[in-house]
Amino acid sequence: MLAAFDTVVFAEQFLGRLKDAQKLIARKQLPDEKQWLQTAVDRLAAVVEPLAGLANKSAQLPELEAVRGDLAKSLQGAAVDAVERLQAGITFTAGPRAPVLEELFKPYKLAAMRRASRDDFEKFTASFVKRMRTQYVKRILAGDDYAPVQPAIAQLTASFDAWRAAFSPEPLAEAEADKLRAQLTVAADSLVQPVHQAQLLAEAALISVEGAFAEAGLAAKPKKRSAPKAAAPVGEDARAAVAEESEEAPAPEVIEQVEKAEKVAKAPKKRRDA
Repeated sequence: MLAAFDTVVFAEQFLGRLKDAQKLIARKQLPDEKQWLQTAVDRLAAVVEPLAGLANKSAQLPELEAVRGDLAKSLQGAAVDAVERLQAGITFTAGPRAPVLEELFKPYKLAAMRRASRDDFEKFTASFVKRMRTQYVKRILAGDDYAPVQPAIAQLTASFDAWRAAFSPEPLAEAEADKLRAQLTVAADSLVQPVHQAQLLAEAALISVEGAFAEAGLAAKPKKRSAPKAAAPVGEDARAAVAEESEEAPAPEVIEQVEKAEKVAKAPKKRRDA
């Protein structure tokens, strides 16, 4: 499940990086390369976007408890992104001197919020939501002039809720958990090839722009988590472990060597004459 979860999360992140890469070459006179990159975005988006929310939901599985901290950090970054998008949307709609900008954003240093502790980020979200709910801000943002920013407001609210949910997931019924495991496994299998294709297309598109492929983070690979190491078996347990882990029984000479080593270890040491 861990590998499947990491594959889904990586695909979502990779799609975002592809879109960022499009901005890197937006002003370049590279029509073919831009088309290759657009093809990569379209191909990956077609399989990633229908899976929206699956990773967050899967973190409720008991065997994925280890990913919740990482997921919360990722969701924290996504929440800050949503706040920045709202800021950009208001600026674009009403101009950089719109009074509502100062009312909402002046006290905060958003860059620092990406690295904030859980407690500090909780205080930030509570404070920001409180400002959003003041009569002045509600009245301004409800006006027709601010209709274009309503999707950004909805996205911001959803991102705050998703971040909080990562810390206290609701328990799943066994049938629902089994269904979720199956969905996650199928999703991960369906993403391997499209991600690889998108990566190759992106590399081809960006090869003529020095450093762009690496700068966009497109050379990255899905996270690989190491399973906990069990203690090394000894004596009779060692031979049993070798027999279990090997597809064939250990060769007779191997067993003979193990037995000799055990006899030497158990034999009393002879005292040397002075």
